Amino acid sequence: MSRDERVILGLIIGAVVLHTVIIAFWNFTHYDPLWVYGYQGRLYTLRGYISPTIGYYPQFIQLQYAYLQIMTGSGINDHIARAMIPFLHLASILAAYTLGQRLFNRRIGVFLAGLWALYPHVGQWSYAGDLEIPLTMGFTSAAACLLSAWFSTERRERRHYALLAGLFLGITMWTKPTGGAFILGVILLVILEVARHWPIHDLHETWRKFYPRFEVAVITGVASIPLGALWYARNGILGHDPLPLPNPFWPTQALQSGAEFGWPWLALTLLLLSSRFWPERPNWRSWIIGYGLICLALIPTLLRPYEGFNDPTRMGVIEWALLILGSGIIAFSLRPYARLAPITLRKIGWAYALAFPYFVVWFQSYSYHYRLSFAIVPLLALPTAVILSAWLEQWRTPVLRLALIAIASVGIFLPLHLSTPGWDWLWSNELPDDDAKLEVTNTALLWTVKTLRDLVADHPDAVIVAPGLERLPFFFPLMDIRIHDTPIRLSELEGVDYFIYTQESAWRYPELDLPSINQVTGSMSRTTALVQVGGHSDANFFSRIFFVQRPQRRFLHPREFSETDQTVLFGDFAQFMGHRLPYEARLSTDQDTLLLLIWKGIRPAANDYKIYVHLLNEQGEQVAVWDDMPLRGETINGQPMYYTTLVWEQDEYIVEERLLRLPAPIPPGRYSLRIGMYDLYTEERLTLQIGEVMSDGYTLSEVIEVE
Repeated sequence: MSRDERVILGLIIGAVVLHTVIIAFWNFTHYDPLWVYGYQGRLYTLRGYISPTIGYYPQFIQLQYAYLQIMTGSGINDHIARAMIPFLHLASILAAYTLGQRLFNRRIGVFLAGLWALYPHVGQWSYAGDLEIPLTMGFTSAAACLLSAWFSTERRERRHYALLAGLFLGITMWTKPTGGAFILGVILLVILEVARHWPIHDLHETWRKFYPRFEVAVITGVASIPLGALWYARNGILGHDPLPLPNPFWPTQALQSGAEFGWPWLALTLLLLSSRFWPERPNWRSWIIGYGLICLALIPTLLRPYEGFNDPTRMGVIEWALLILGSGIIAFSLRPYARLAPITLRKIGWAYALAFPYFVVWFQSYSYHYRLSFAIVPLLALPTAVILSAWLEQWRTPVLRLALIAIASVGIFLPLHLSTPGWDWLWSNELPDDDAKLEVTNTALLWTVKTLRDLVADHPDAVIVAPGLERLPFFFPLMDIRIHDTPIRLSELEGVDYFIYTQESAWRYPELDLPSINQVTGSMSRTTALVQVGGHSDANFFSRIFFVQRPQRRFLHPREFSETDQTVLFGDFAQFMGHRLPYEARLSTDQDTLLLLIWKGIRPAANDYKIYVHLLNEQGEQVAVWDDMPLRGETINGQPMYYTTLVWEQDEYIVEERLLRLPAPIPPGRYSLRIGMYDLYTEERLTLQIGEVMSDGYTLSEVIEVE
C-alpha cells in the first residue's frame, strides 16, 4: 500500500473503533429505532413470535435485535440488542471498498471506503440503530456484484456475481422497501443496453451481444425473490398493504434543493481542480462558464435556511434551467478528453445509471432528510474516489496529507458531540444510566415514560390512547397503547384510562384532516372529562397526560349554584342553568374572583361562539370585559385549546370558569354582570330567549361589589 492508502486505512480503523465504543455506550434514543425497529425487537423477544397484526417494514434489523436478546437469555437489554450494529456498520464500509476494488482497483476501493466511513453524516448515524446504514450495506454490495457481472467477460464469473447481486438485493428488500429502487436501476441498465445496440440490423448478432447482460439482470432478479419478496407476500396474505410506505405527509416535505447534488458537485469540482495534471490543458473559459451556471443553480437553496415543516427549500424553474444549461456546457467541453479514460468513464456512467432511479425517488419524495440518501452515497462518491486517488498519486505533499487527515477527523469525532452535554459525556460519567441518556436527547419524552411507569405500576392492564406517539410502545411493549387512535369525541375514550396529548398528536389531527379543536382536545381543562396528571416540554417535544373520567360524569347535574328563575336559551343549542360566585363576591385589581357559568347542551351549535362576561355600572355602562372561548385551557403548540360550541352535546353540563380581576381601578359601588355569546369570526351577537323575551345578553341575578 502507498502511504496515503495506509493513512486512509488508519483513519477508517480509528473511526470504526471509536464508533463501536459509542454504539456500546448508547441505548436506543433516535426516533425511528424507538418507534419501530427497537420496539419490534423488544416485542418479539417478549412474545416469541411476530404478531399477524404487524405489517410494517421488513424485519432484517428487528429480528437481529430480537435474536441477540433471545440467544443471551438476558431479556430486554438495549446494549445486547445493539451489539450487531458495529458489524453492519463495518459491512457497509467493506461494501464500499468492494465496489471500488471490483470496478477499478484496490487503491480506489480504499479511497471509496474512506469517503463513506469518514463521511460526517455517517458518523452521526453510525450508532443510531437506524435502517439506512444496513440498507447501504445491502444496496452497495448488490451494486458491486451486479456491476462486476455487468463488465465480466467470463460466463461462469458473470453468473456467480449476478447470483450474489440477487442475494444482496434480497437482503436490501428485506431491510426497507426503498431498496426496490435497485430493481428500477437494473431495468434502466437493460434499457440503456438495448439502446446501445439500436438500431437492430442483424437480430441474431444483436441478441448474442445483448444476451450476457440480459442474463445478468434476470439472474439477479430471480435470485432476489426468495428473501426479497417474503415479507411483502406475507403482508398481502394477512391483509396488510403488501408495500408499506411512509405517511403521505412526508413526501410533501421533500427539500428538492441544491444540497441533494452535493456528491456529483464535489466530483465535478475535484475534476476541474485536478485537470492541471492532464496531458492536454482544457478550455478554461467554457468550463468556468458551465461551472458558474451550476453554482448559480445550486447555491441559492443551500443558503436559504430550512425553517421547518411545510417550508421546503426547493429549486425553481430558473435553477433547473441553469443546472441543465451548465451541465450541458461542461459535458460538451469534456467530450474531447473522454478518450483519456474511456473505460473509467463507462464504468462510472453505468454506476450512476444504476443509482439514478433511487436518486430520483429520494430527491422527489424523501429528501427531507439527508440520511435517506445513504444507500447510493458510495455509488455517487465513486467518481470522487477515482479523482482523489489519481490526484494524490501525482501530487504527494505533507500539506495535502495533513489536510486529508484534518478533514477526515470531522467524521471520526463528530459523533462525540451532543448539544446538551457537549463533548466529554463519554468519560465524564454525566450519563450514568439509560434514562439519563434518553433525558439529554428528549427530556419531555423521558418525563412521559417515568410518569406512566408510576401510574401503571399497580395497573398493568391500563388502556392508554396516545395519538401519534409512536415511540411510547417501545417502553411498554406489552401494554395496550393505542397510538393510531385519534379520538375527536369523548365517547371514543370509553374504557380508556389515560389520554396523552403530545407534539405528535398536534401533527396527527391535521394530517388525518381531523379538527384539532374537538370534544377531546377541548376538554383538557374540563375536570368532569379529563384530569391533567402533569405535563412537560422541551425544545422539540411536549407532553400532557390526562386521567380519563368516566363518561357519565359530564352528564351529572352540578351542585351548589344559583339557578335561573326562568328558562334561558342560547340559540337552539344550549340552556343557561345558572352561576356561582363566592359569598359576598368583591372585585378588585389585586385578586381574582372565581365565576362559574353552568350550561346544559341541547345540540352542537352551527357556529363557533365566544362567551362574553361584562361588568356594568348602575347606569348600564360597560366598565370591564372578560371575553373568551368556552373552557379555554392552555395554548399548546400555538393553538388555544377550548371546548368549542360546535361539539356541545345533548344533556351534558358545561361548567365554564372565569377568573375576574379588574384591569384598572373603578369607583367602588354595586355592579352587575352580563353574559352572552357572539360569533368568534363575525362578532355577531347570539340572540337569547329569556322566558318569552328575546335579548342579546343575560344579567346575572346577584349584585357584585367593587372595593
